[in-house]
Amino acid sequence: MIEKIEEVLPHIYRLPVPLEGNPLRELNSYVIKGERNLLVDTGFRTESCRRALLEGLDYLKIDLKNTDILLTHLHADHSGNAADILPEGNKVYMSALDCKYLMGSQEENGTSLLHRIRMERLQKTESGRK
Repeated sequence: MIEKIEEVLPHIYRLPVPLEGNPLRELNSYVIKGERNLLVDTGFRTESCRRALLEGLDYLKIDLKNTDILLTHLHADHSGNAADILPEGNKVYMSALDCKYLMGSQEENGTSLLHRIRMERLQKTESGRK
């Protein structure tokens, strides 16, 4: 998918992320390069989406430690990889309604999404120490 990356405006790049098995075929993720980079949307939380996204970011020489994320909305095809690729301490921007949902005012199967993401990160960290 690297060959499909395009600069749509100065310092703004469209990074297509394939959505395997989905009739939409691909997500348009965008990167705004600057003093601090901004990644807009991240694709499904699948290995193929994550790999394509990270390969594209690498091709554009984007340092994730210097990159924040903007989620246009919380649908899985737009937000799925955010928790996995976001370095500790970086920011995620989203609408107030999506933030309210993520922070747990609305719960999914009794567990807030934020709690579930934190627990998954903790488990990854703990298993990496063994």
